[in-house]
Amino acid sequence: MLFIRLFILLVPLSSLAKLPEMQTKQALNNIRFLSNDGKYTYFQQNGKLFLSTNYSSSTLKEGEDSTSYLIFGTPTRKTLIVEKEEDFQRNLSPIKTTSLYSIKYGGDKLEKVAEGLFLSLNLEDTWLTYLDPRTKMIKARSLNSKQPEISVQLKNKINPFFRPQAIMPTKDTLFYTDINSKGSMALLMYSFFDKKFTTVYKSRFTGMNLKFCIQDDNIYLGEFSFAEADHGSSIFKIPLYSNKDFNTITQIYSSQLNDIGNIVCSKENLYFVKTLDENKSLNTKKTEVAKIELKENKLSILTDLRYVTNIINMDGTILVPFREKYFVAEGKSRLNDDKLIKDN
Repeated sequence: MLFIRLFILLVPLSSLAKLPEMQTKQALNNIRFLSNDGKYTYFQQNGKLFLSTNYSSSTLKEGEDSTSYLIFGTPTRKTLIVEKEEDFQRNLSPIKTTSLYSIKYGGDKLEKVAEGLFLSLNLEDTWLTYLDPRTKMIKARSLNSKQPEISVQLKNKINPFFRPQAIMPTKDTLFYTDINSKGSMALLMYSFFDKKFTTVYKSRFTGMNLKFCIQDDNIYLGEFSFAEADHGSSIFKIPLYSNKDFNTITQIYSSQLNDIGNIVCSKENLYFVKTLDENKSLNTKKTEVAKIELKENKLSILTDLRYVTNIINMDGTILVPFREKYFVAEGKSRLNDDKLIKDN
């Protein structure tokens, strides 16, 4: 495997500009999906899911008060996937499933498509991948045809709460993460055509966490160490095509500290949660959102919040949740202006 190392610039904290807070017409804790132009707002109140648009609202789904919803979309903006979880934060079983529904982007008619845990929406919103936690299988299903469902069995027998990543860049291939019997995580490719498995990248140590995204014919793979393993962090760029056996891999970032990770890709940037300071004796760390500009491989720190844990891509808007607030790392921050939702 060919490794290429690149050096990237770390911007000092003194150059930070404060990120704007997300402003919406709906209470932030109720919002489940907000279009990047503010026109469509899907929100939850108690166990009910609603759509608000053009000064009107409609009810999409009703459930018990303990029901919770998550909504997922892609830049294609043709279809959304709604994940309905009953007994939210009451039933914590590792084999618990959710109900998955498809819905037209901006629409209010739900169609049930599967029982499982959402993984990804692919190929211009025509294919769904999800996890069946009872059988530990990743399943790929066409949303537009009666093509037979495809299943891939996970090898993981160590972590019952492990939720893999899975992405289909083509109709014939599935990229996904798995854990072997020794506790090492790997990124694998499964070919639907010849039913062949290929190891794209295998973690160098046990106790490492792999996260990846695919952007512009490249895989961006982060290898992040849990504190107990203490092996630091790396991010790699792996070409999808003309890369036999995935032997060419470029390291675009490395750190001796144990980053949280949680990689999110946009068209031009890669975001992740970076550790800036770590006290192993007290088990504390300072974590912030970092951005790598993919064209220039330039790294900068975007926040000064001291303890960031997650990043969200909501319809192209990159959000940083922090306590009761959401900060905008990329996209529009003000979506509470009535002019944004008026008919043209």
